[in-house]
Amino acid sequence: MYDMQTGNRAMEYTIAEKDKLKKYSIKFIQKENLATDNGEIRTLKMEHYNPQTKHRFTFWCAENMGFLPVRIRNINHKGDENLLNLTHFNQQSIYLNLDSEEPD
Repeated sequence: MYDMQTGNRAMEYTIAEKDKLKKYSIKFIQKENLATDNGEIRTLKMEHYNPQTKHRFTFWCAENMGFLPVRIRNINHKGDENLLNLTHFNQQSIYLNLDSEEPD
């Protein structure tokens, strides 16, 4: 969310999963409006795809909610799909300012 707030639309992360380090390259796909009971949400559709493992991870981040992921789709190497949708949100505004945090 923070990287997207700073305007970054292509990101790379190395994440520890179990006993391995995995690299994720995330890129912007397109802007997309998602229909909800309260109207449309303007999102940025982002995706990670690994052609070697065929793992695809897609998420839609709401621009006016601090780029909060409101929909996430995960497709594993077997083609099994999991779809998660945010169904309720009761906070009026989101603002991340990680620069102002005091060091540990």
